[in-house]
Amino acid sequence: MKKIILDFLIAIESILIIWFPFINSGSGRPLCLIGIYIIFIFLLFSKENLKNFKTDIKKNLFCRSYLLYIIWILICSLGAYITSSHFFFDYKDYNTLIMYLIYAYSFCVIFKNIGTRNIIRKTLLFCAITLSLYSIYSYFTHTNIYTDFFSFFMNEEVAEGQFRDYTAERGISFRVYGNLNNPVFFSIELMMLLGFCCYEYIKNLGNKRYGIFLVFVICFLLISIMFTGSKSGLIPSFALLILTFYRVLGLKKILFYATCYFVVFSILMPTISSILDVDLNRFFVALNPFAENVAGSTAGHRENQFAYLFKFMDDDFLFGNGYGWARHYTNINGIHPILHTFESLVMSSYVDGGLMGLCFIYPMFMIKNLKASKSYAYRLFCCAYFFTMIVTGIGCFLEFILISSYLYIDTDNKYIKLLKSK
Repeated sequence: MKKIILDFLIAIESILIIWFPFINSGSGRPLCLIGIYIIFIFLLFSKENLKNFKTDIKKNLFCRSYLLYIIWILICSLGAYITSSHFFFDYKDYNTLIMYLIYAYSFCVIFKNIGTRNIIRKTLLFCAITLSLYSIYSYFTHTNIYTDFFSFFMNEEVAEGQFRDYTAERGISFRVYGNLNNPVFFSIELMMLLGFCCYEYIKNLGNKRYGIFLVFVICFLLISIMFTGSKSGLIPSFALLILTFYRVLGLKKILFYATCYFVVFSILMPTISSILDVDLNRFFVALNPFAENVAGSTAGHRENQFAYLFKFMDDDFLFGNGYGWARHYTNINGIHPILHTFESLVMSSYVDGGLMGLCFIYPMFMIKNLKASKSYAYRLFCCAYFFTMIVTGIGCFLEFILISSYLYIDTDNKYIKLLKSK
């Protein structure tokens, strides 16, 4: 009975994290955060889990990367408190950090059960299918029923006009922003679901029917990511696909298939462009960070931001102004004329944690997280997310913990040569 209740709770929690991350209970706290409290307490009712709690936190390399992340941020914040004249502290930010650790621990414990992993696998596939199909529907109808519905009941306006500014320059007629009110973060969410589907594909190479189904889901996800108009999600998505199939097929076969697909795609490009309502020439030009007249972030734009960033921080360069300061500044002062919303991890980590945050805390977290497992699939997925984190800042972090913890446990229990690093 306990197992059934726990499986039900974790399935609902996964759907809340992916589909309804911002829907709150009326107290201002997202429902998914309340859900993990219930799951965590439920887990600790088990004598075995309670007995092994400290061991799991300290010796589980996945959980330990989050524990060290919290400790390093606390040390850096103490340094900021001593040295910064603009120090900022909000206990809610630190409570969120603790929640990350609780998520990592809870998922690692729960996913040890193969039956539970099977339920989560189906839940993630359900989310991948529904989100991608909804995105395609949203693109062709130029509507977003999801956000319109919830913004009406929650009295929150969705400024979708701001996401239409770049559509013409990027070759699309409408920017899809799904359930996150932000096309960039939505592309990252879709990219992570794509990474999960790629893992499922190579894990089940012998199952042709399931493999064909996954190919369709992957295609839907790729189209959806393209409709977001976000380079931050599309570039790592292509990298995930190429490196996944390189692992399966080898270099010669993937070059052969890539050449064939390129020739066919070039011939059919006008037809595909017409069907998808996308200017593919303009779309692929916009992927170049050095291209001009594509709007959004370019290499030159980022270079100017980084040059100004160090002047902006001045004497607070060592420990920054405290964890969460970048968000606090935007809430109080609005969008900065040059740094905007500190949307790159380079900028947000530097203003929050100074050189310690930029050069130590986040690089060490990424390294510790990658070293937690030798699985090729796990490391590939993490690298794709870390790329997006560096160029856009931390977004969809709960989704990352959910899927990466699943991969961490599942690849540890599935001794598949394809998924293990050589």
